[in-house]
Amino acid sequence: MAGDGRGLDPAGLALAGVYVVRLDAAGCIAEAGRDLAALVGTSQEALLGGRLEDHFFLDPLHRDELQLKSAGGVRTFARRPAAVLDDGGVEEVWVDISLQRAREDALDAFKVGMEHAPDGVFWLDRKGRFTYVNEQACTSLGYAREELEGLTLADIDPEYARNSLDQDWEEYDRLPVGSMKTLRVETTHQRKDGSIFPVEVMVRHRRGEAGHFHAAFVRDASAWRQAERRMHLLDAAIEKGHHATYWAYPDGRLFHVNEAACRMLGYTRAEYSEMYIYDVDPEYPEGRWGDYWEVLREAKTLTFETTHRRKDGTEFPVEVMAHYISFEGEEVCFGIVRDLSDERRGKEALAQLEARLQQAQKMEAIGRLAGGVAHDFNNMLGVIIGYCEMLKEDLQDRDDVIDSLQEIERAAQRSRDTTRQLLAFSRRQAIEPRVLDPNRQIREAEKAIRPLIREDIRFTLGLEPDVWRIRMDPTQLDQILVNLAVNARDAMPDGGALWIETRNHVLQDDEGTSSRDLMAGDYVCISVRDEGVGMDEEVLANAFEPFFTTKGSGRGTGLGLATVYGVVRQNGGRVGLTSRVGGGTRVDLFLPRVLAAEEAPASAGPAVQALPGKVVLVVEDEPSLRRMTAQMLRELGYVVRSPESAGEALLLCQQPGEKVDLVVSDVIMPDLHGPNLEQAIHALRPELPFLFMSGYPAEDPHTTILPAGAQLLQKPFSKRELAKEVAQALVGRQGAT
Repeated sequence: MAGDGRGLDPAGLALAGVYVVRLDAAGCIAEAGRDLAALVGTSQEALLGGRLEDHFFLDPLHRDELQLKSAGGVRTFARRPAAVLDDGGVEEVWVDISLQRAREDALDAFKVGMEHAPDGVFWLDRKGRFTYVNEQACTSLGYAREELEGLTLADIDPEYARNSLDQDWEEYDRLPVGSMKTLRVETTHQRKDGSIFPVEVMVRHRRGEAGHFHAAFVRDASAWRQAERRMHLLDAAIEKGHHATYWAYPDGRLFHVNEAACRMLGYTRAEYSEMYIYDVDPEYPEGRWGDYWEVLREAKTLTFETTHRRKDGTEFPVEVMAHYISFEGEEVCFGIVRDLSDERRGKEALAQLEARLQQAQKMEAIGRLAGGVAHDFNNMLGVIIGYCEMLKEDLQDRDDVIDSLQEIERAAQRSRDTTRQLLAFSRRQAIEPRVLDPNRQIREAEKAIRPLIREDIRFTLGLEPDVWRIRMDPTQLDQILVNLAVNARDAMPDGGALWIETRNHVLQDDEGTSSRDLMAGDYVCISVRDEGVGMDEEVLANAFEPFFTTKGSGRGTGLGLATVYGVVRQNGGRVGLTSRVGGGTRVDLFLPRVLAAEEAPASAGPAVQALPGKVVLVVEDEPSLRRMTAQMLRELGYVVRSPESAGEALLLCQQPGEKVDLVVSDVIMPDLHGPNLEQAIHALRPELPFLFMSGYPAEDPHTTILPAGAQLLQKPFSKRELAKEVAQALVGRQGAT
């Protein structure tokens, strides 16, 4: 091509990326330099004569450009016509613009990437005016591009613009030409609607020959700030939580614990950092830890109970919830540890409470059975005793028969004592309570107790001087003290000491004593304690059950403590029993305090004789007992009316002119209880006296207490006792009139 006289040097041009190519009239390559052939990857001979399409891509939209795919990548050439040849061909100059096009493509890619970046992009001048904003910047702030590019930094971040922008630019001005500075700023931006949100800003500032270039890349920090806040709250919850938490590596080494763990075991954080799991858990020694880790890794979460050891060496039960965590190739164990000491104690207390409830239910069931048996048996004993007494009067000249009847009567009397004890245990004993000074009543009972104990037993009273008053039937209190004194005597075959003591006791809600099933309040505690042989746990568990006794055959009925239990419960109190084998026994009676003055006992009055001719109304639901009572009264000279029910008795009293001088009524009857019958009859005849008979009052504790001043005849009774009580009731009525 140099020989054409045009002065073009193809080799020199190729070095500059310029190639001269001649095409014939058919568009085939007629002449090209070896450099172009080498670039195409073929020989010059093969290149000449070929069509452009055989080696180059012709873009129909850009016919002035050619593209070549070579081993060095895509090469782009711009075609510039140089001359039209005489043969109809053309001479072209091809300029390699690959580098330029690559730069243009890179710039386009940069612009696209910048425009659609997930972070907001802002270009600013030194006054803080936005010279460019991308799509995300508009979206995050809620502006259109035209609006946002007309604003300044002060419009979206007034605090930074006011306090820091000028200072930062002064620093940028001091930068050497060609250097760059990067800043990271956490601040807040304000949207078009006025809402504020946190952002993280990464500033890139470059000082070039032509001036400053300042770009800010802004990321909305709301999500990670919220995540950071959640993490902070979670960390605080774990750190300040009630349960201990541990973080451990696969080898068992502890690397973090919370405050609760320090409190639980007594170690400092520094001490924990040098410890392993098996230092605090003796059930997982070092040799077993590897096996446990494999189990945890497989299960991911394990919950189990084990033991932990405090710094002082004490051990206690815990529940561990262990979690296997793997993150970015690191494995750790996160454990939450709960102290089970209180829970175990609570379960033990609940078990004891359930056992006490079951015992109380059992005692109540036994009491119901005992009371029912005693009630029916009492009625039969009343019939036996009554008819024995009447037969003895009729057969006074038959000594052989009299002896037999007396034996029957003695057996019935002994059985009566047993039924009365059963009724006391079952809390179905008729009572006449009054306000008592416990100390005075105990001193009275001392007279009955001393003859019952041996001379080798030291008997001491320890009575608090200002002890509170109680409300109770004095006979019941005497019965309790005698029973306990006899039990103490029998527990000290070789002698010893017996104490009866009183004290005032204020029971708190959280008090853990043997009286813990009582409501909080004021009580009088009467304690009877001895130096006897004591009881083991099995005997203690059954001590209050009727007929349970450790004494030999013929030495006791087993109703002593059962009677005490029933009487105290009937009076709203509780019994505490503590004992130790070889260490004696203590019985504490907790009786409610009453705020009233002591009541003097009623005077017995002089003996009275029967008043024949008086009309007595007998109300008793047991036919045989009703017939026997009526017969006794008739033999005493009384006129007897004996209706079959309380309802019939009430109807009889409602009849005008029907004379009745006394009502002798059972306390508990199927249709109408005795006290209720008294109220109904007194509404008609207020002056009519009542004599109650009972061996078994009522299920309801409120109805077991007879009206104030009521006269009671305890079943079973003799003819002599009936005669005395009936005469007393009639005389009392006459005295009142």
